[in-house]
Formats: sequence, C-alpha cells, structure tokens
Amino acid sequence: MNDPDRSDHDSLLPANQSLRGYDDVGSDAEHEFVPLRDEFPELYGQMLVANEQISNAGTLSIWILLFANVLICVGIHKAWVAAPLGIPVANLQSWGVYLLITIFFIIVFSMYTTYAEKAAYRRMRDSIEAELRKQRQTFPWLLAQIHGDESLKSLAEQLRGDLGTLHQ
Repeated sequence: MNDPDRSDHDSLLPANQSLRGYDDVGSDAEHEFVPLRDEFPELYGQMLVANEQISNAGTLSIWILLFANVLICVGIHKAWVAAPLGIPVANLQSWGVYLLITIFFIIVFSMYTTYAEKAAYRRMRDSIEAELRKQRQTFPWLLAQIHGDESLKSLAEQLRGDLGTLHQ
C-alpha cells in the first residue's frame, strides 16, 4: 500500500497508474494566451461594428420621446390641446399627470431601446456566425473569449441572452 513511487495525489488512481512523469502545466510557449483581436482580427472587427450598432440603437429615439413628452406636458399646461382634441384640460393640469406622462414615455423608451438593440444584434449575428464557422468556433466559445472586454460589452449582453434562449 505504501509504494514509494506513488505520491499522495496518485492514491486516487488505480494501483497500476501514476501521475509521475506528467507535466500538467507545460511550457509557457505552449500555453501562451493570444487575445481574440490578434488571433481572429476579422471576427474581432465585425464584433466591434456589431457592438457599436447595438450601443447606438435607439439613441435618436430618446430625443424624439423627450421632445414629445415635453410637448404634451406643456400642451396640457398651456391648454394647447384643449381646442384641437376638444377635451377639458383643467383637470389634467397637475404635476401628477405630468409625472404619469413622463413615466409612460420612459417605459416606451425602454421597450423601444430593448427592441432596437435586439434588432441590431440580429442583423449582425449572421455575419458573426459565418466568421465563427470559418474559424471553426462556436458562440459559447466566443462569449468566453469576450467576457470582461468592455469594448464588446453590449454585444456580450445580447449574446448571453441569445445563448440563454437557445439552450432552454
């Protein structure tokens, strides 16, 4: 039982096997980390473009919705909407109504931005998938490679959501 050629770690292996002679660390040259942008520059470039499109999705909508929100609230406050709509606005002229209108526009903006980001991701997904196939890699591999890369944060969020729905 106390074989001098077997270490404590070898005790988990069958009697005829040993970990001696195995170098599980290897040389630094064998395990040198190559960043994704250096190893697959075309893929990384496509991902940067996709990330930028996802990040910019819905940015114009915030200005449009903000303008519409202010216009409606000012229109109610100044009674501009009373004549065209034929509604009495005296009961609507309160901060509570303005707050509800603003909350409504925030919800609409949030929903639209989420939709726009997903649409931008879907437009870019096919080109990224084609490049991954060319490199013989998968989306889970890609997600592991870009984890923590701030320049690809928006893409990583969409990719995580996409992989979550694929595996359910």
